[in-house]
Amino acid sequence: MGFAIKVNDYCFYKTHGVAKVKEIKEVNVAGITTKCLVLYFENEKLTLTVPFKFKENGDIRKLVSLDEMKQVFEILKGGVKKMKGMWSRRAKEYRDKINSGDIFQTAEVLRDLIRDVDEADRSFSERNIYEIAIYRLASEYAVIKKIPYEEAKNYIMEIAQEKISFNDINSLKEA
Repeated sequence: MGFAIKVNDYCFYKTHGVAKVKEIKEVNVAGITTKCLVLYFENEKLTLTVPFKFKENGDIRKLVSLDEMKQVFEILKGGVKKMKGMWSRRAKEYRDKINSGDIFQTAEVLRDLIRDVDEADRSFSERNIYEIAIYRLASEYAVIKKIPYEEAKNYIMEIAQEKISFNDINSLKEA
């Protein structure tokens, strides 16, 4: 099922994260006209024109609700799922989860990588995957709650690191 979207709305583009719709236009390429969104990604200072597909599991989705974000927090509070095997295989799996655009899979990645976040022997690729996961979650939460990104990031980090109680999650400010 598709969703309505208009200029200045926010959406989630699965390979880059939260974007603001700057324009909706039709683009003609090789005689084929396609409806496209011009998306602006604030953090990267990046503008992309992408075809807009009105279908589930497409490249673009609407932002999650506060109730869905509470489910994300529950995932973050869960115990770390230690994956076995070589880092290269785990890294690929983590990247695939993040790039799926599924916020729950991204939360699983952050939950699994949050341990020893400041450890000096953490590899560059592990740190990079961790940073992408936290950015994707915090940027979506910031837009949903209409709060600054840093505040959203700090809140998510607190939940993931301290595994706060469910009662604390219920005290979220209602939008």
